[in-house]
Amino acid sequence: MRMKMQPITINKHATSFKVFDDYRIPWCPNGFFTDKVQNGNWERETFEILDLFSNNDGVYIDIGAWIGPTVLYAADKYKRIVCFEPDPVAVESLRRNINLNDFHNIEVIEKAVAEKIGCSKFGGNGVLGNSESTLLVSDDNYVKQSELPGQRGSVASRNQHIINVRTITLDQALQSCNVKYEDISLLKIDIEGGEWFVLPTVANVLSEFQVPLYISLHPMFLMPEQTNTLIDLLFDIYSQCHVYDSKINRLNPCTKQEVMEEGFTSLAFL
Repeated sequence: MRMKMQPITINKHATSFKVFDDYRIPWCPNGFFTDKVQNGNWERETFEILDLFSNNDGVYIDIGAWIGPTVLYAADKYKRIVCFEPDPVAVESLRRNINLNDFHNIEVIEKAVAEKIGCSKFGGNGVLGNSESTLLVSDDNYVKQSELPGQRGSVASRNQHIINVRTITLDQALQSCNVKYEDISLLKIDIEGGEWFVLPTVANVLSEFQVPLYISLHPMFLMPEQTNTLIDLLFDIYSQCHVYDSKINRLNPCTKQEVMEEGFTSLAFL
């Protein structure tokens, strides 16, 4: 639920930025940024990793920017930020928040990163803007199977929240922005199961340039065999996988067997 309000300043670690904190749902009645980012533990490890890889001469690529928590936090930690968000409701808030801060190093691409340039169905997990819309709905069988984990509501209700969005490959997007893979300090992928489409298409360049990758896997949306295939691919690309231990504020090495056995979903590959 969104409502008109005055901008506020959010403080996270030693970083401050302004937002219109108008995304309010029952578990964040004061606003998402206030209750979850500033005063809560929403994706604590993500902010720690943004700090860890910060580079004033580097580029941060954020695939799945939503309404801006990671992008706004990272704005003064990287030379350039290129972020992707195809959800039109989320993009509206994202752009308003960026403009509120007068940031000039953030480029927003209102397209979904996918396996090809074109259009795709998108949404399907509740109302647009809620951060859970997914490219997986491009597979009609996914939408029709109500028993799949992670689905929100009935098949009929999910179909009410599906739209067509423009898609682009990561390679084409970076070329258009004049970003070289070797200049990327961190690539973040958090797209609600869309990693199933994206990761295979970027595997070769990630392997060639060993781009530092922070990825969120979504077994709640994917079938077990899909998650296992992605884990296999990631360990084929990278020699090192780490998970963030928030108790000691450190990345710990992690084997493929540990990822599968422990069900780790937020993974850093170096």
